[in-house]
Amino acid sequence: MNEPLLSVESLSVTFATRHGSHTAVSDVSFALSAGETLGVVGESGSGKSLTMLSLLQLLPNGARAQATRARLGEYDLLDLPRSDLDRIRGREIAIVFQDPLTALNPVVSIGRQIIEVLRHHFKLDKAQARIRAIELLARVGISDPVLRLRQYPHEFSGGMRQRVTIAMALAGEPRILIADEPTTALDVTVQAQIVSLIAGLLEHTRMGVIWVTHDLALLARIADRVMVMFAGRIMESASCEELFARPQHPYTRALLANLRESAAAPGATADPAPQGCPFSTRCAWVMDTCRARMPPVGRAAHGGQVACWALNP
Repeated sequence: MNEPLLSVESLSVTFATRHGSHTAVSDVSFALSAGETLGVVGESGSGKSLTMLSLLQLLPNGARAQATRARLGEYDLLDLPRSDLDRIRGREIAIVFQDPLTALNPVVSIGRQIIEVLRHHFKLDKAQARIRAIELLARVGISDPVLRLRQYPHEFSGGMRQRVTIAMALAGEPRILIADEPTTALDVTVQAQIVSLIAGLLEHTRMGVIWVTHDLALLARIADRVMVMFAGRIMESASCEELFARPQHPYTRALLANLRESAAAPGATADPAPQGCPFSTRCAWVMDTCRARMPPVGRAAHGGQVACWALNP
């Protein structure tokens, strides 16, 4: 079996507060192979984005990540010196954010921003970088890329700005692309275009993709495997086909049931400090053990993993 591109074991993210430390992500483990799309799903506050930002050391002030293992090839992602970190961001692992306006400099032309990324990662002169920038814009479906190079972010629609951020993410030819809810702020038609764009790009590369979303229906179309998160923990993970056909965890079942009914998942957030399983305050299967202790992640009937006392007593 081939070594995975990315291997993460027992990742946790904690925040320092006036009342002590608060754990926002706890004991998260996963791997990603070349050419694979891993979907990470969960409601707002489930720790999806924090988990991914920790791998790039982009956590907010006061947050700290630690893990038994967080390796991308020869790199220990959580223990990189600044020089190595600057080199691998964009070159080995890149990210596309939900809001392209926060990722683009409003007072710098699109061309200059892409060219700076290219010259940072490759030994290109300005002319070579400009040619490559034009190719990248064309690759992500932006018409008249020569003209567009001279324009500024405010001259682009939301969907076109997102295409630009994807072009910038691809500029370093990364081995891993993290798509952190990149279609949430877009209308349905543009969402479909961006999803098709990234899926099409994968056909011509061996990138691994981590797609972070709250939209299970989207993952059904694009993911090879799905990891379900709730309150900073993994509740279930499996191949996409198996997870949709035979969901195990009660939270996954609730998400799928509400997807079919076009309704929101029950409740809003987890108990901020549960003693046991964070889903116990919502779960129809809850037992005394669930309230007392967090269940370990165990083997599931569909061949994946699940954290549930009712399924792994």
